[in-house]
Amino acid sequence: MKIVLIALALLFSAQVYAGEPVTVSWVAPTENTDGSAITQLDGFAIYYTDSTGTDFVVPVTDGTAVEYIIPDVALGPAQFYMTATAGGVESAPSTTIDHTVVVKSQGVPVAPVILGIT
Repeated sequence: MKIVLIALALLFSAQVYAGEPVTVSWVAPTENTDGSAITQLDGFAIYYTDSTGTDFVVPVTDGTAVEYIIPDVALGPAQFYMTATAGGVESAPSTTIDHTVVVKSQGVPVAPVILGIT
């Protein structure tokens, strides 16, 4: 019985502290700081700090991407910013966005209908 309870406690703990996916979307820059057109973006880097205070960098190597799903961000407050890279040169950082990661709600079953009791 103790082993079962411990296993259930570990399972419950994993569910409580699991992260959630976060979708980051953006508008890519079309020009350089000198006003010249960007001919090809190499990609982007998404920087974020999660609720544990841990810093992460997520490389996005598709220069045509306009969104990216980070699959597992810790629940709680997080801060995100990003950069673009063209010709091997990284841009200045975007503005920082604060976001609170919460458990995404799932559908709840409709209550059953009792047909009768005998």
